[in-house]
Amino acid sequence: MELETIASKPSGRYVFMIENFNALTTIIGNLAGKACEEKPATPSPNIQNTQAEVEEELVSFGRCTPRNPLDIVFAVDTAAIGGSNTKFVLQFIGNISDRLNMVLGDSTIMTVGNGCSGSELDERPSSDPKKVKEGLSMYETPKYDELMKNMRLKAAGGRFKTHHIGIMFATDRLSPYEYSQTERQMWRANFQRISIFVLGIGHRVDEEEYRALTINGGHYLSVPSFEDLAQVGNALLYDLCIFGADK
Repeated sequence: MELETIASKPSGRYVFMIENFNALTTIIGNLAGKACEEKPATPSPNIQNTQAEVEEELVSFGRCTPRNPLDIVFAVDTAAIGGSNTKFVLQFIGNISDRLNMVLGDSTIMTVGNGCSGSELDERPSSDPKKVKEGLSMYETPKYDELMKNMRLKAAGGRFKTHHIGIMFATDRLSPYEYSQTERQMWRANFQRISIFVLGIGHRVDEEEYRALTINGGHYLSVPSFEDLAQVGNALLYDLCIFGADK
């Protein structure tokens, strides 16, 4: 029968025979039930295959290709971490750029920072301890929320059809006020659909605090010291290369 050839198998389940149009009402319930039982024809993305492919790339070649175009902004507070530590951070970013197939993956990397503090130290000599301490109290160190703001603005200015990712380095606990200001920047980043990763360095970092600042698929990674940054290179590359593959 021609209908049996066209219909899915088994025919007994998918072919309905009626005498005329008026008899359609007799099979409505049965037909609706069969339709609801069927699973969608479109398969969901196989994230396991993607993960395996990226892992194989990293093991075989030491590098990987992002599965989705990425605009990545590293935020580095050079004034807060000092010159020698900045060297380790910049080497780390350079290593990530070498091992991330940016051209094949249509991705970019940018680095922003606070640069210097928002005020100057009082350099006038004084023999009055009170004045010395007053001068020190007026000095403002670079603020983490300002660093996140710089990162957020640069990431938001990325290309239209890419994932925008901000990667920040954390070295110390934030005061309640600093955290509230940083959290405000985080929510603005969330509104702009920016994903935030945080790399915690050293023992003074409050992991729970910074994990709460990671959003939109971003992760928290940590190392004992600046010298150990290379230890999280593979983990960060893996996260970047599979980013958005499950969407």
